[in-house]
Amino acid sequence: MPKDQSPKKASKKASRKAAKKAAAKKAVAKKAAKKKATKAARKATRKAAKKAPAAARTSPQAAEAPPRPAREVPPRGTVSPADPAPSPAPPAETADVNTAAYLNFIDRVQKGLPGDQLGDWLAAEESSRRS
Repeated sequence: MPKDQSPKKASKKASRKAAKKAAAKKAVAKKAAKKKATKAARKATRKAAKKAPAAARTSPQAAEAPPRPAREVPPRGTVSPADPAPSPAPPAETADVNTAAYLNFIDRVQKGLPGDQLGDWLAAEESSRRS
């Protein structure tokens, strides 16, 4: 017991501490009991489901539904007609387009025209397609 506390205060503090511990223990015990009850209920449900005949377990709607036909799957490596491959554009020489885009940039800067590198590149691609 610290020097500045009276015996009465110390015993009061100890009793409060003990009450808190008891409440915590009760909560833990209550939680464990609830968990055990839930587990037992699940086990009983599973047991009852196992005992029931298979016909009773299926729903009447499932018994009446006709079987679905199997879906045909094309062999690997074949392309389905619904998804034709896009035809590739004729490849332009990238180096030529790159050089033309650079020249477009230089010309644009010298003339003081507004624009950006994408515009220069597109103009270069267009000029390479024309030639």
